[in-house]
Amino acid sequence: MSFTLKTAGGNEVVNRNTMSVSDFNKPELLESEWLEKVFPFGGTRMKEWIFDGIRMVYSDWHFQKPVELEWESNWGTVRLYFNLKGAVSIDNSPGQIQLLGNRQQNMFYGSDRKGIFKTDDLQMQAFRLHFTREAFLRIAGEGSDNLKAFADKVAGQKTSILSVDALPL
Repeated sequence: MSFTLKTAGGNEVVNRNTMSVSDFNKPELLESEWLEKVFPFGGTRMKEWIFDGIRMVYSDWHFQKPVELEWESNWGTVRLYFNLKGAVSIDNSPGQIQLLGNRQQNMFYGSDRKGIFKTDDLQMQAFRLHFTREAFLRIAGEGSDNLKAFADKVAGQKTSILSVDALPL
């Protein structure tokens, strides 16, 4: 299982994470070193933390021009995406494009997913939480009606999104 981010057209792998979802189930906190990468189109600095079925990632991207990247994942996790700075569109599947502007967030679920990630700005900062299905269902049981409806779809392993429109932070 893995997550791969490539330049549009799949010419260059930008980031590949070969972890499996079972790697998220560590009872102790695992903290990565800062990862810094430079690409012809810009660069990124990111860090991750993993514990008890949850993977947290902070990333700060800088671009020379707006960029389009292809992503693919078979983790089957619930992804809570906080877009802190910059505007991005995430095409999770044909016809399901989510726009996230400055200080907006949303939650997604699906397995064996791929799509297009487009930036509209020259800087993007984001914080993401990836929950295993089990960890998410354990946490979401006491949430709002909207969160419970989303959790029901996750429990049924149905691809879903929390809100049609991005939500403010």
